[in-house]
Amino acid sequence: AKAGTFANMDGSKSSMAAGDASNACLFAQPGSGICMVYESSEPKLYSTPDQRAALEKLRAAAEKLSGLGELIASSRWTAISQLLGGSRDLREAVGFLTDDDVSKKAAKKVFLDLDGVALGASKRDGKAAQLYFASYSRDMPELLKLLR
Repeated sequence: AKAGTFANMDGSKSSMAAGDASNACLFAQPGSGICMVYESSEPKLYSTPDQRAALEKLRAAAEKLSGLGELIASSRWTAISQLLGGSRDLREAVGFLTDDDVSKKAAKKVFLDLDGVALGASKRDGKAAQLYFASYSRDMPELLKLLR
């Protein structure tokens, strides 16, 4: 046997191996060459991003963030910070959905707006936070239009 092919020999199948033994060997035990992990026959889970699920996630995150205005008006800084922590879902969804320069620029504006709200909240500056939230309120619908 040549180096690298010994793990696929008929006599080297293990009953304790994971995966489908009729597929290529992904990991062979060093020394013995017995294959321990074979490539799966199942389709890959994330071969392409689920655009519909990402768009639903984006809309849900945007809906949650729409409540920032009331929190800013009532100076609830901790609640604002906690709500902005939920923008991770927004960032993840936008990462899947933006594929051209126009939508990437629109997404960048939205994230700069949210960063401004976060800065205003951290400094307990209601005017700055409200200013950035107003900008976010204009920019987010534009981004949603681009991603439909």
